[in-house]
Amino acid sequence: SIAASTFADCKKLANVTMPTETIDNLGQTMFSGCSSLKSITLPKVVLETFNASSFFAECRALESVELPTNITQIGFRMFDTCKALTNLDLTKTSVEKIGSYSFMYTPVSLTIPSTVHTIETYAFTKNTGIFTFQNVNNLTTVGNYAFAYVTNLTAQDKAAILALNSTATDNKTPNLGLASYGEKKVYTEQKQRKCSVGVVY
Repeated sequence: SIAASTFADCKKLANVTMPTETIDNLGQTMFSGCSSLKSITLPKVVLETFNASSFFAECRALESVELPTNITQIGFRMFDTCKALTNLDLTKTSVEKIGSYSFMYTPVSLTIPSTVHTIETYAFTKNTGIFTFQNVNNLTTVGNYAFAYVTNLTAQDKAAILALNSTATDNKTPNLGLASYGEKKVYTEQKQRKCSVGVVY
C-alpha cells in the first residue's frame, strides 16, 4: 500500500522504481506536481482500492507511462497538464471510462480502445494530440466539452461523438480554467518537502 500524495510536489524526483507485484492500494495525487519525473511503469493494482484522481497532474516533464494492464478507468485529472507526455498506450489496458479533465492541456496522441464507453466532461479539452478510435460506435456517453479545442478528430469520429452530445466539441467552454476544477487541491502540506532524485519503493 502506498498512501495518497506520497510523492506529491517532489520537484526533484526524476525516477521511481515501483514493485513488480500487484499493489493493493495506490492513493490519489500520488505524483501530482512532480515536475522532474520523466517516465514510470505502474504495477498491477487492486482496482477496488486504486484511486487515479490527479495521479500525475502537472507532471510537466513526464514523457512516458506504462499503465497496469488491468486498469479500468483514467481518473479525474490523471494526466492534466502533462505537457511533455507523448508515449501512452491505452490499448494494452482494460480502460472503460476516461474521467473529467484527465488529458486536458496534454500533447499525447492516443488510440482509444474499443473497451471505452464513457468519456467525461473536459476530458481532452485543449489536447493537441491525434486521436483514433478502435470503434467510436462503442461510446455510450460523452460529457460536455470533452473534445473542446481539439482539431485532430476525423470527420467520422466527430460525427459519432456529436450524435451523443452536441456540446462535446463546442469551443465556447464556460469557466474554462482552474476554477472549473471545483475542489482542485493544492496539496500545501507537501510543498516544502525535500525529495531525493530517485526512489526505489
